Amino acid sequence: MTLKTSWFDKGIYTNTLRRFKWGSLLYFVMLFFSVPFVILMSDYHRLYPYRYGPENQLINSIILEADYIILPFILAMAVPTVVAVLLHRYMHSSKQGIAVHALPVTRKANYISTQLAGLTLMAVPVLANTLILLVMSLAYYSFLFPAWTVLYWAAINLSVLIIMFSAATFTAFLTGNAAAHIAINAIFHAIPALIALVIYLVSDIFLYGFVESENFIASKIVLNSPVVWLCQSVAELTRKWFFNRAQIWIFLAVSAVLYILGYILYKKRKVENCGDVAAFKAFRPILKYGVTAIVAICSLGIMAYSGNLFATIVVTVVCCSITYFAVEMLMHKTLKVFDKYKGLIGFGVVTVDGDNQHHPADTRACCEHMLETGHAVLGCRDFNQEDVPARSSFGNKTTSMIFKIFVGMTISDTQTGL
Repeated sequence: MTLKTSWFDKGIYTNTLRRFKWGSLLYFVMLFFSVPFVILMSDYHRLYPYRYGPENQLINSIILEADYIILPFILAMAVPTVVAVLLHRYMHSSKQGIAVHALPVTRKANYISTQLAGLTLMAVPVLANTLILLVMSLAYYSFLFPAWTVLYWAAINLSVLIIMFSAATFTAFLTGNAAAHIAINAIFHAIPALIALVIYLVSDIFLYGFVESENFIASKIVLNSPVVWLCQSVAELTRKWFFNRAQIWIFLAVSAVLYILGYILYKKRKVENCGDVAAFKAFRPILKYGVTAIVAICSLGIMAYSGNLFATIVVTVVCCSITYFAVEMLMHKTLKVFDKYKGLIGFGVVTVDGDNQHHPADTRACCEHMLETGHAVLGCRDFNQEDVPARSSFGNKTTSMIFKIFVGMTISDTQTGL
């Protein structure tokens, strides 16, 4: 008999809601005290001027003013990352991978059920506060915020939650570690700003007479990045329509793609990679060199104004070196990451006298033996040959005997030049 499984698992969905309902309640309380409660507790005469906003306003609604929208917007930007970290922390553990193999639940059902649970945990507090604001509007406060602007407020918050949660979901499965998830998610959002900084630095260094302007490509990249664009748009809610601009629909479409890519990564990720900083072998060099490059860009950007080229180079190299090996240690889960660089950077130095007593083949033999053993190597001459001067043989044997008496080591050639 063939076992059939669904794309959605009610047990996983309800269990996730049950485990994290406290977070949803906390989000509801924070939203309530940032908008409905403030309006209820405010003096009527202080709020009355909001009835007629400035002449350039398209929408007269107090809940869309900067004083009342800023905190809900900040929460909508931050909460998805927190929810994603909490939800996927269990999915990063090996226990979850074993459970998926042991139970009649596919990875697809687990992924879809978990993401829907996360969206539900965030949407319910917004909808609950929307209901409270609707009741307030219909009962008394319609002169401050018409009922339709309450729905508009809810749609904006839900859109921001969906966009930010998609990025946090996608970055979650590039790694198997909760702390790395937070760092990678932050880097993912900062990529447009970093690209713009590179363009600016290159232009400032190599273009004579360079002057930054609003039409400069770096400025456009920053202004059209999701985080910056959302911040700017929310600040203009009463003057510009939010949903009649192409960017928001592009961001929502990209969010759908990120949810799909997140599922592909989750499906391809091996159980044994749960807990690793980089869940995929191909992602390890991207993470390692990418983070190092980001540190290099930031170091150059900070030190560029010092005017000291030498200090800029030194600080950048030091910061990059520390970052590179720190990421190596995190990925390999050990402090012993320098062994593989032996022989490449600062492993050993070979010195050879220029008196024609040492053949190149002898030098090579010493180098190979040093690489194999990791110890210092001395090239010793044979003083028992007939063409060796008596004084040289006597002097070397004498110093060898003295060296053995005082140091305790037997060295046949204490005067070697190799």
